[in-house]
Amino acid sequence: MIEIYDRKGFTKLAHVNAENLVGAQLAKTDLSNANFIEMDMRRINLSDTNLTGADLRLADLQYANLNGANLQDADLSGANITGADLRGANLGGVILAQTTIHLAGLSEIDPNQADLSEVIIAKLPEEHF
Repeated sequence: MIEIYDRKGFTKLAHVNAENLVGAQLAKTDLSNANFIEMDMRRINLSDTNLTGADLRLADLQYANLNGANLQDADLSGANITGADLRGANLGGVILAQTTIHLAGLSEIDPNQADLSEVIIAKLPEEHF
C-alpha cells in the first residue's frame, strides 16, 4: 500500500492499495501540498485533482492524465511529463525548471504563468491522446 503525505510528512492525504502509483486512479482528489518527490507515476489519473503546492520534483509522470488538474504553485523541477495530458490544467506559478516535456497541446502552457527556465520542449502529434 502506498500512503501519500504532505510536504512535511506529517499529514496523510491519501492511500492507494497497490505497490506503486503507476496507473493509479486519483482523479478528483485533494492532494494539495502532497509530497511526490522521485515517485514513479506513469499513466496515473490525476484529472481534476487539486495538486496546489505539490512537490513533484524528479517524478516520472509520463503519459499521466492531468487534464483539469490544479497545479498552482506546484514544483515539477526535473520531472518527466512526456506525453502528459495538461489540457485545462491550472499552471499558475508552476515550476518547470529542468523538466522534460514532450506533449500535445503545448498551447495550454502559458509562459507568463510558469517558470519555463531550462525546459526541454518537443511537440507530439495529437493522436497520442
